Amino acid sequence: MRNSARYSILLVVTAICLCSCYRVRFRDDHRNVTFSIPELGGPECSKKLLHLLNQANNGVLSAAPDLTHRTIAVMYDSRTTAVKNIEHAIARIGFDVDDTKGNTEAKSKLPPDCH
Repeated sequence: MRNSARYSILLVVTAICLCSCYRVRFRDDHRNVTFSIPELGGPECSKKLLHLLNQANNGVLSAAPDLTHRTIAVMYDSRTTAVKNIEHAIARIGFDVDDTKGNTEAKSKLPPDCH
């Protein structure tokens, strides 16, 4: 009887641990960040930026440009990507973003309303 009680307790503790690990591992971790993009001046500009951010498997869940304030609000899955990854992707296509300078060659290829 004593051994069966120990095994029962061990089984319950193991089940609790496994359930806890499962819940933590698959929990969503959506976060929001707003980037300042000085070149975000018109609709063609925001279209190019949204095209980049909406590509599959990059961790970005949604993006909303604000042309008046020249910012973009991004919701992303932090299990898939990091803020710096998004920032560097934006800079690679030519936009200055926060403190990161955009790629010079890519910047020259941006639409006219992005300058």
